[in-house]
Amino acid sequence: MPSLTNLTSQSGFSGFSGSPGSPGSPGSSGFSGEPGSPGSSGFSGSPGSPGSPGSPGSSGYSGIGGPLLDTYVTLTGATGVVIHNYALGTVFYHTSPAANFTANFTNLSLTSTQSTGITIIVAQGVTPYIPNAVQVNGVAQTITWQGGGAAPAGNANKKDFIGFTFLGTGSGSGYQVFGQLISF
Repeated sequence: MPSLTNLTSQSGFSGFSGSPGSPGSPGSSGFSGEPGSPGSSGFSGSPGSPGSPGSPGSSGYSGIGGPLLDTYVTLTGATGVVIHNYALGTVFYHTSPAANFTANFTNLSLTSTQSTGITIIVAQGVTPYIPNAVQVNGVAQTITWQGGGAAPAGNANKKDFIGFTFLGTGSGSGYQVFGQLISF
């Protein structure tokens, strides 16, 4: 019997390798987005409308150049003819008057339908003095005093307010002038 030792075994057949699979198709690449259209630039704003003009202030004494507010002018040592410039105000404060005096109102011009009031305040000392005569732009005027009499006397060591009301007469430099004195 032959020996079994010399027998070699034979390998079996190896199976056939399968054919390689077909390579997969490459995936489709995504679409690149279209570039966005540039944004529209904003509109530049319209320039703002100019503000409304303010209301005009109240007018002074119509057409006579008077001030809008009463300011007062201080005068010292009145005697003789003393200029009271209407363009500077309608209240005049006198300190230390030396005698009765004539108040000459300059820059005052009224038509026949206009009027104005002017006040003179006199800080009296021991001997009182007042404006007992009036001129308008250097032309003497007649004063009709309250009560119809002569010019009143001032009051020692008081503050005398002498009020004059002027009415235009339409005769150029002529005015009706009314005066009164009140003491404080």
